Amino acid sequence: MKTTQSPGTHSTNAHSENTQVYCFEHEPDAEQTLTVSIARAIAAVTGTEPGSFRPRLYDVLDTEALEQLIRRSREAGSQVKVSFEIADLFITINGNSRILIQMPSTS
Repeated sequence: MKTTQSPGTHSTNAHSENTQVYCFEHEPDAEQTLTVSIARAIAAVTGTEPGSFRPRLYDVLDTEALEQLIRRSREAGSQVKVSFEIADLFITINGNSRILIQMPSTS
């Protein structure tokens, strides 16, 4: 997983206030699953250890279904976008395995 964009303050349609937006790339051919990439991305933006953030991903959504949906979309060459909220984070996963995390700006 790699960060493809530096964090910055952006006005978004998802939320009316300013948010910090972080962008990560999941590498589908890597041994790391998409779920692990999402957990590590959350850890990176929240300053927590992977797996220690609560609620856990699998408490909020069906991680196996998400993995299958994104994988099948990528294989079919279609673009799917899945968004969900966890705590104060708004997370979007694109069919190209890009992970976008929006969190309220602290300023």
